[in-house]
Amino acid sequence: MAYEDKLLGPGEEKLYIAHRHALFMLIRAVPPGLIAIVALLAGVIAQGFLAGVSGIPPAAGLAAMIVALVIFLVFGAQVLREVLEWQYERYIVTGRRVIRLHGVINRQALDSSLNMINDLITSQTLWGRMFNFGDIQILTGNDSGEDTIQGVQDPFGFKRALLAAKEQMMLSYQGGYGQTRMMPAVPTAPDTSFAALMRELGDLRDRGVITQAEYDAKAATLVRGQRP
Repeated sequence: MAYEDKLLGPGEEKLYIAHRHALFMLIRAVPPGLIAIVALLAGVIAQGFLAGVSGIPPAAGLAAMIVALVIFLVFGAQVLREVLEWQYERYIVTGRRVIRLHGVINRQALDSSLNMINDLITSQTLWGRMFNFGDIQILTGNDSGEDTIQGVQDPFGFKRALLAAKEQMMLSYQGGYGQTRMMPAVPTAPDTSFAALMRELGDLRDRGVITQAEYDAKAATLVRGQRP
């Protein structure tokens, strides 16, 4: 079972999973990777060169190779750490919240409830538009007020998924997706005032239900009923 699956409540499902763009991982991983490769090549070259020089003991070439291997392992471990941190840093949208996970050995999860999210602000630089990444600022009603997700891949896809999840949750609170609970209509007593009866009588005459003579007779009856 994945770590994030242990964080889900009963009936809670993962709707969208996002990562930071791989470009950020490469920016941090490429320099130590190059150093590791250069160190290993330098060790091989130094060992071969020292082995061909007279008067230098063979142990010198071996020592140079060991130093190169140590440097290679140190910087290679740094590359591995950067890759794993990128892999394990995830932004998950569920039907109830947004979960932000990071950490390789010591895992940490930060939650933002969907019903506490007030607004989303998406920003992209020129490089972000070119490589499809950006920052999303989540404004919430919590004490912290905001949470910024930096460098997320496909920020607009993430935003659409988050807004759709929030809309679905709000509609479910109202009585089901796609329908809202309507308050029952309060019955009202019919209007039996003289003016209302005259309007109804005139409407019957205009629609041809009664004749003009019938209208005059009933109107005269109503008028007599209004006299003190």
